[in-house]
Amino acid sequence: LPIFASATTLTIVRSYAGTTGAAHAAKLAYSLGSADPENSQAPVGTADTGDRLYNYVQTLTTGVQLSNDEIAQWSTDGNPMHGQIERRFVEINRELARTLFYGIRYEDTGNNIHVAGGLKFFVTTNVSNVGGALTIAAIDAQILAIVQAGGDPDTIVLPPYQKQKLDALDANKQLLGKRETTGGNLITNTWQSGVLDHTLDVIVDHSILQDELWILDTTKVKIGSLNNNGVQGAFHVEDATTPGQDGMKKLIRGKYTFRIEQQKAHAYLYGLS
Repeated sequence: LPIFASATTLTIVRSYAGTTGAAHAAKLAYSLGSADPENSQAPVGTADTGDRLYNYVQTLTTGVQLSNDEIAQWSTDGNPMHGQIERRFVEINRELARTLFYGIRYEDTGNNIHVAGGLKFFVTTNVSNVGGALTIAAIDAQILAIVQAGGDPDTIVLPPYQKQKLDALDANKQLLGKRETTGGNLITNTWQSGVLDHTLDVIVDHSILQDELWILDTTKVKIGSLNNNGVQGAFHVEDATTPGQDGMKKLIRGKYTFRIEQQKAHAYLYGLS
């Protein structure tokens, strides 16, 4: 069914290229690409919303400060500063994980602040408000939408509460891949959908909101740090102690951004009870 367009008319021609015109039921139409005539002019341009195509680099920091008296005390095994830095590293990595999902791309030009946008900012197509309990049908509908958009989902990410719900769906049909443990319990770590010819990894992430479940094509999302001209963007520790201070201050700093290469390759459910 080729389509010929002029400034005022859109004409669809049937019985074209050796085919036979026939009545048919309404179905989803697929574009087979264009076949431009010789010496044709460029077609009207198509573009996605510009602000959804790039991201900012966000600087994440957290500080640790102890007095020399606290450092000198044998309150822990070794230097207390080292233990405090390890704890802060755990916290700042959780902040990075939350930013990956829920960051809102924003630039505060007055204060020179850049905030990186996360998946929820970029993913706008395959979004479903379940408004109830998690179901197999809801999961498969989103997987199918991703596949039809050209994606190949490989991971389900969900909070602990929804992981319990996911396990409960497996009562009558084995969808969850299982492996034995020495304790006798089964660890469910993959999900099989009839839409795909491979399993999806199941990841429990405390960063995910309790009423959500994410389905990702991890090949279409990248996490990167800014490392140019001697700037170290990966998380690292810097000395921020003021000269003459009777103590020590350390700073954990990182400069990160996310690249969502195809927003239709991801999906999420929300409103889950």
